[in-house]
Amino acid sequence: MSLKKEFDNLKFDVRMQDINLGNKMISSDDIKNNLSSLQDCSHNATQISIDEPTEEAVQEVAHEEQQQVTTQGPMMGNFNSNPFGSGNNN
Repeated sequence: MSLKKEFDNLKFDVRMQDINLGNKMISSDDIKNNLSSLQDCSHNATQISIDEPTEEAVQEVAHEEQQQVTTQGPMMGNFNSNPFGSGNNN
């Protein structure tokens, strides 16, 4: 497919609307007409519900993550040690 056809396919894409409006490739009326010409596909949608975690659950996970960090040892080495490996910790 040619680049022009690709741009034509994306002319009314919401990610491109501001650019196309700025370049005067489309007008606000063109967008309104395009939106009104789209068919209603709401019958194809499925409604889902996502429960928000409780504050206690969030705190518990944060505590568990903190425990993993402290029990697994330092990720970047011991900050009290000499970074050059001489064994002198002062």
